[in-house]
Amino acid sequence: MDETEDQGEIRRWLARELHDSVASRLTAMLIQMEQLKRSREEQPELSTELAVFQESTREVLTDLRRMLHELRGEPPNVLGFVDNLSTMLQGFETRTGITSTLVGGEIWPPALAARAARDLLGIVEEALHNVRNHSAAHSVRVILALGEGLATLRVIDDGNGRERINEQGAFGLVGMRERAVLVGGDLVVVSAPGQGTTVQATFPLERLL
Repeated sequence: MDETEDQGEIRRWLARELHDSVASRLTAMLIQMEQLKRSREEQPELSTELAVFQESTREVLTDLRRMLHELRGEPPNVLGFVDNLSTMLQGFETRTGITSTLVGGEIWPPALAARAARDLLGIVEEALHNVRNHSAAHSVRVILALGEGLATLRVIDDGNGRERINEQGAFGLVGMRERAVLVGGDLVVVSAPGQGTTVQATFPLERLL
């Protein structure tokens, strides 16, 4: 093994170690702080302090991920998020017969941070899973919007809706919310009997780039 191969192996080993230990722990800390913040909403001062700690942790995690991409020789940003999302919806419509429409894709940035792209696609994938298994919907729309430094992703179906959404994990809500938190955003679900369900995730635009 020559010197170049040695260096490559060291870089890959270091990337694995950083990802498996430091990045994983920082991710867990972000999620724990979000859960604590939501459980202490009646204490605004504590929620504000947690939000500050959360943002600091997120900044460290962002820098670490950028370093991991460099160590692995991977681009920190990827093209094709909108195309991948469109392909996901086409496949969903083919498999389920539920009319699936993408709105606003032309206004989104052509390149997103690699991790942000994966997490956003994961949110849509989980939301579509719920549409297929729980909604009895005939159609679903994914709407991408930009405005005042914010990016919004909505998944809206015309299904049965629900009177109440279980915040403790039913319908993949915890997983979707965790993905939103990792990208620095927030996720809410609005549903009512006979009025369908809307999953809305909102992010600072700079976190997606």
